[in-house]
Amino acid sequence: DYPTKLTIQADHTHIFDTVHVDTCDETCAVENIIGTVTFDSNGIDSGCNLEQCSSINREYVLIPKDIDYNQAPQSRYMSFDGINQASIIDKTDFSGQLKNDFTIRMWMKHTDEENDGKEHIFCKTDEKLQNRHHTALFIQDGYLKLLIRKGPLSINDKNVYKSEWMWKLTQINDDQWHSYKLFINYPNQIDLYIDDKLFTITNDNFKVIEDFALPVINGTEDTIFTVGACWHARASQMAQHFHGELSGLSIEQKEELPDSISCIQDCQQYLDMPDIQGQSNMEFISNSNRSIWKIRSDSSELYEDLLKHIVYRNTFDPIGPSGQRTVSIQTTLKCLGENYTYNLPTFIRRLSIDEPIRPTNIELKGDTSFFVSEQIINQGINLFKNLSIYADAIKNDQVDISDCSINTSPDLTNNEQIIIPDDNFHINNLQKDLTQTGLILAGLGSIDSYQYVLQHIAYTSKSPVQYNDRTFSLVCVGSHDQTSTNEIRIRIHIEKQIVPSAPFAAALSNKLFVDNDQTRDNLFDLGESAPSAKNLSGNKTILYQ
Repeated sequence: DYPTKLTIQADHTHIFDTVHVDTCDETCAVENIIGTVTFDSNGIDSGCNLEQCSSINREYVLIPKDIDYNQAPQSRYMSFDGINQASIIDKTDFSGQLKNDFTIRMWMKHTDEENDGKEHIFCKTDEKLQNRHHTALFIQDGYLKLLIRKGPLSINDKNVYKSEWMWKLTQINDDQWHSYKLFINYPNQIDLYIDDKLFTITNDNFKVIEDFALPVINGTEDTIFTVGACWHARASQMAQHFHGELSGLSIEQKEELPDSISCIQDCQQYLDMPDIQGQSNMEFISNSNRSIWKIRSDSSELYEDLLKHIVYRNTFDPIGPSGQRTVSIQTTLKCLGENYTYNLPTFIRRLSIDEPIRPTNIELKGDTSFFVSEQIINQGINLFKNLSIYADAIKNDQVDISDCSINTSPDLTNNEQIIIPDDNFHINNLQKDLTQTGLILAGLGSIDSYQYVLQHIAYTSKSPVQYNDRTFSLVCVGSHDQTSTNEIRIRIHIEKQIVPSAPFAAALSNKLFVDNDQTRDNLFDLGESAPSAKNLSGNKTILYQ
């Protein structure tokens, strides 16, 4: 049932709770229904701690080489007559199982005999009943060809896969020794080196053929790996023999040691069925790392219930990595009284984990201190005239601000004001909340609009100034993830006006005379806001020492 895509937001998610399995009871009374549920991370790290597994690079030497591998063979090589010379590799020496990443090395000498048939260097085929080629390296029509067939698969898979890589080479028919190295990363990339030089591919000298996956056929579980020809089980004989010389033929791949295979069981992405009780008419079992579950029941209702108990677990903190995984359900159905089974359409659900939203960093830069006179502060100054607001996005207009706060320390007195030109708010649709503790600007706006408004905010203080030092702090908040900016602290130091002291009128012997009328004439005019001067008479005061 749809949707086929599910966004994962928790570490424990039932992924098939909307799935329905419907069968027609009139045409099929279900006797057995079996499902294979497979989790595919699509190359995303499953957190299986493979680094802790013990593995080795293992080289399987199929044909020995000379001591100096970098030189053309002198004595150690095998000649194949193209008729009956070939060898079967014992499974104890090499099972024929190839990883996705492996390397083929060899020296080869071959001549063109106008033979259109395949000449196999090595070949892996069915041991019994069939002649299917699973993996092979061979020569045909001037091409070096590498065959890697996907499968065998137990489902009716209609997809095609890269299966055969073909390089057209002049070297393979010049009757000279050449070294060949193939570095395989199946199915993504295969690089061919001839005489230690990377072969440059073009549309004319290289092509890839796609084919269906090999199906599972009863009785063909075992395979045979041969060198110099291919084993064809139907005729019980070798076929497609190689004619030429080979030396130093080897396959190298990384393999886990037998006692380290259990290390992949502890993964951070897997499927689980934690809350189900077993019954006699149901079965459920998983592989070691819980990426594959086999489930069975004798009714579609019970099969559906089993599926609804399957949970996707992701124990990464936070959940991740981002990207899409797939979970597929392959179902076979057997009806009562029938000897064959039906394959239901494969159901695929994509599990998506979104890229974590990286917080947008918004930074404030500007002046941090002012030294101003009392006269200037009476007129007012722009606190953030040189303010700049930066964001680590590509463009500032892609980032919005939700609010900015200006806090004062200490609180504003009745003689002080923060002034915001009203036209700025009309243009930028911002709201203001002004108190004695500061100012809050609110409303969704761009960096440029907030920067413009803040640059025009003024502070004034009428005399007498009560504080020589005053601090304003500014912090803004991004609208997207509510991340606060850095804080700018502006310190304003006010240099107060100093009233000059009155001059001495006279100094006579041991007496000091001060003329109070003369003192009054030398006081600064502080304006209407200044406190009134005392009422001083023209009397003289005599101070005795």
